[in-house]
Amino acid sequence: MDLAIFLVPVTILVAVTAQDEEPPPVVQIEQGAVKGLKIVSIRQQEYYAFLGIPYAKSPEGYLRFKAPVPPEPWTGGVYDANDERSENCLFLSIFSNKLPGPNLTELMPVIVWIHGGNFVTGSNTMVMFGPDHLLTQNVVLVTINYRLGVLGFLCLPKAGIPGNNGMKDQVMALKWVKKNIANFGGDPNRVTIFGQSAGGASVHLHMMSPMTAGLFHRAISQSGTALASWAFGEPEYLTEVAFKIGSKIGCNATEEKALLQCFIEKPGRAFVNITAFEDETGVPANELKPTWENGQASQEEVFLPGRPSELIAAYKFHIVPFITGTNSKEALTFLALTKTPNFWEKFDKNFDKVVEITTGKETTNGGAGAADKIKAFYFKDKKPSPETEDNFLDCYTDLSFFMGANRVVRELSAVSTAPIYYYYFEFDGELGVAKRAVKITKPGVAHADELGYLFNTAISPEIQDGSLEQIALKRMVKMWTNFAKTGLVEHPVDDSLLPPARWAPLGGTAIANGSPISCPICSNIPNFYFIIITDISHLSGYFVLILRGRGSVSAAVGPD
Repeated sequence: MDLAIFLVPVTILVAVTAQDEEPPPVVQIEQGAVKGLKIVSIRQQEYYAFLGIPYAKSPEGYLRFKAPVPPEPWTGGVYDANDERSENCLFLSIFSNKLPGPNLTELMPVIVWIHGGNFVTGSNTMVMFGPDHLLTQNVVLVTINYRLGVLGFLCLPKAGIPGNNGMKDQVMALKWVKKNIANFGGDPNRVTIFGQSAGGASVHLHMMSPMTAGLFHRAISQSGTALASWAFGEPEYLTEVAFKIGSKIGCNATEEKALLQCFIEKPGRAFVNITAFEDETGVPANELKPTWENGQASQEEVFLPGRPSELIAAYKFHIVPFITGTNSKEALTFLALTKTPNFWEKFDKNFDKVVEITTGKETTNGGAGAADKIKAFYFKDKKPSPETEDNFLDCYTDLSFFMGANRVVRELSAVSTAPIYYYYFEFDGELGVAKRAVKITKPGVAHADELGYLFNTAISPEIQDGSLEQIALKRMVKMWTNFAKTGLVEHPVDDSLLPPARWAPLGGTAIANGSPISCPICSNIPNFYFIIITDISHLSGYFVLILRGRGSVSAAVGPD
C-alpha cells in the first residue's frame, strides 16, 4: 500500500541551505558533473542531498516496455540534482553527510531503499523517506524509483516482453550505485538493499536473481518476501491480466504482438489506476507483479530463472546476511476496506478466493473444504461481519504476511550458511506511519508503521527526549545500520542502546526483557535469529504453520 497518497496535501521544507552561503556540492560521476544541495536535518545535522539523478534512459517510445538501458552523459554543463522530478521514473536520490575529501577517512556503508506500493504505486519521495535518522550513523542512503503497474510488469512472452521490467530497473539502479557511489562517500563493497512490502519482496527476489551477483552484500525485507502470494505470479496469469487490461482500454487484440503494439500507441495516462478483474472478495488482489522467465522470445537478460521456492530449494540464491519480519497487525492498514459497501458479504461468499489471493494456492490443493476449515479456524462459528473485525485482522495478517515470512525463514535457514534474523514488530507508538496517516486508533502495529522508526516523514510528530518512541527509533536505526556495516545486528563495541534488544542465536534462546525464553521454532534451525517476542504459540493452519508472537516489543525497545 502506498502511504504517500495520504501525504499529498502536506508540504514540507526539505532543504535548508547552510547559512555560510558556501557553494553547493558538486560531484563528478560517469555521466558528468552533478550539483546537489546542503540540507540541515531535523537533528540539526548538515548533510548533502542529490535528488533525481537519472540512472537509465527515459523509458519512452520503443523503450516503454523494454528492459532499461544505461543513461547517456549529459551535455551543457552541470546537472542540477535539486529536484525529485517526475517526468519519468528512472531516477534515484543520494544522501550523505560526508563527501570525498579531508573529512572522509573511510568510505561509508551504503543502504539502498526500495519503496513498496503493491508494485503499482509509490515513489522514493523525501516526504515519505526522509534520511534524517539514518544519516546519524554514518551511512550513505540511496532511494530509487522504478517502473510500476503495466509499465513495470507487463508480461507478453510471445511478443518478446518477458516481464519484470520494474525489477530490471532496480538492477540498473544497483549497477549505477556500484559504479558511482564512491564519489558520494559510499563503499561499493558494502551495499545493503532494504525495502518494505513490495520493496521487501523485491529485496528477496534480488537474492535469487543472477543479474544482481556482486551488486549487494546484505539484505533486509520488511513485511514482504518473494514467497508471499501477492509478490509473484506465473507468466500465464500475467499474460491473462494483460489481455483483460487491454480490453478495458480499447486494445481488443487476440495475439500478444498485436496487444503490445496497441499498448505502445496508447498514452501513458491510459494505464493509470487500471485493473483487470472485478472486485469479488473485498480484499486487494495484486494483478501485476514479478514473474519467472523461461523460453521467452527475447534476448534480454533473465532476471528470475525459476519460481522462488524452487530456486531456494536448489540453492540458487546469493548467500548474504538477511533480516526479515512482520508487524503485529499488518492488516490494520487495510481496515478501511471493511467499511466499503458489501465488503462482509463479498468476503464471506468468496472466502475461497480470499484464500487463493492471500496464499497463492487454490483451495482444492489444500484438500476438501480447506477454505471452510481456514474460515472456521479464524472465525470459529461466527459469520464474517463487523462484529468479527478482530478475526478478520488476524486472518488477513497471517495469510498475507506472516505465512510468507515464516516460509522464508524456515526454507532459507535450512540451506543458507549466512545469518538470518527474524523480527516481530509490536511497538505501537506515535511514530507509526500508517496508523497516523489514516487515523487508526485500534491497537496493533499496522503495515508500514515501522517506517516511522527509520525515516522522517511529513507526518512524523515531534517526540520527546527519553520517550519510548525516541528509544525505539534510535535502537531500530542502530540495529539496521550495524547490520549494514558488519552483517551483524550487534556491534563489537558495547552500546547502551542495544543490550535489552539483542538478537541472540537460536537453537538456544532468544532474549526479551534481558532474559532467555523458550522458542519452539528455534530447534534444529542453524544460523537463525529472532528478536522481540516474549512468548510464542503455534497456530495450526491448513496450508501453513503460523507463528504468532504474544509479547510486547516495548519490553525490548523500552527503557533499560
